[in-house]
Amino acid sequence: MPFLTLDISEGGPRFQATEALPLHSMVEFFLKLPGQGQAVKAHGQVDWIVEAAEGGYQMALTIMDIDRREYLALTRCLRKQVPTPGDDGIKVEPE
Repeated sequence: MPFLTLDISEGGPRFQATEALPLHSMVEFFLKLPGQGQAVKAHGQVDWIVEAAEGGYQMALTIMDIDRREYLALTRCLRKQVPTPGDDGIKVEPE
């Protein structure tokens, strides 16, 4: 189901769609982040639903499962940090 992201935090997105998802249902979603080649994929749970004044429904998801690298990309974007080339946020100690 396509949706319009209204805002997002590290906990999850708030979005608008034409149809309501069932409350507490688990969904897979993809977020396109500025400057990222691919969308961030995550799984979330629908926490609340309200009818939007302009039609459709506003809903909020709590992120329940996300790959660590994709979570780091999301938090960088939200904090407006620009990663350096090759920086994936994972520290590797030399042998």
